[in-house]
Amino acid sequence: MNGFFPLNKVQVRKIYVEGPPSEVFKPASLFFREDPWTPAEMIDVMWQVCQQSIDYYETTYGPLRRGEVPMTMPASDGGDDSPEL
Repeated sequence: MNGFFPLNKVQVRKIYVEGPPSEVFKPASLFFREDPWTPAEMIDVMWQVCQQSIDYYETTYGPLRRGEVPMTMPASDGGDDSPEL
């Protein structure tokens, strides 16, 4: 499916195509090259994907509510290793 979209470009937004039939494409961010990637280059690409993903989420669903979600503990099985609350 990603053969329709360019490589080495961040893709996070859905693409709506009018029908018939109507379709929604969800392209992936695929980065390729022959030379090995340096860690700094990989971090730069991943950072761009993260930033655009957060922007897409906030544009689509509203601002993230950072720090307002209470941390919950998984249900305990009653063993001695249960965390103290």
